[in-house]
Amino acid sequence: MTMSLSIDEILIRADDLKQRGKLYKAITLYETLYNEVMDENLLYWLRLTLADLYFWIKDFGRAEKFILENIESNPNDSFNYYYMGFIMVGRGNLNKAREYFEIALRLDPDNSEYLRGLAWVEFLKGNYEEAENLFREVLSKDPENSAALDNLIELLIKTEKLEEAKLEIEKFRERDPKDWQILYRIQELKNKQKEIKRNRGKL
Repeated sequence: MTMSLSIDEILIRADDLKQRGKLYKAITLYETLYNEVMDENLLYWLRLTLADLYFWIKDFGRAEKFILENIESNPNDSFNYYYMGFIMVGRGNLNKAREYFEIALRLDPDNSEYLRGLAWVEFLKGNYEEAENLFREVLSKDPENSAALDNLIELLIKTEKLEEAKLEIEKFRERDPKDWQILYRIQELKNKQKEIKRNRGKL
């Protein structure tokens, strides 16, 4: 059996395990392959894949290790800094997350998704006005960015800008009425309205 064929077989099997939610078994196969191959392009992809899997099982230390290796091998690849931003969010280090998103944006200033990452950090830090401005900037650059629209709706509900939230929800529903996330936001909006009504009744 040739090495390339065995690599293909491992990749197919690992991907199948990942798709079926058997993440730990998939990790074992991907790491076996990672320790055997020499091709830098394949190693780059394997690091991203392993980082993603470790991120999902909340092993942020190992996820960070693989992304840092990618940064070392190609320091001008903006995506790795973007990914590190979310790893830092997972670790609760929001200041470091902001630094990584800012590096990604310096390398690729027109990438609206990197800007969304920065906006998300500001939201988590409680800088709601700055976060809202950034989410709206993302949407002005990329009106189809459903993640940014969902983030904006979440922020508007949290800050009790409920009429604005309703308008944004309608935009989302026009685009994709069956999206489960927007159904969740609709319920979240209703809950916030009830909460405000209850609080007013106590006054």
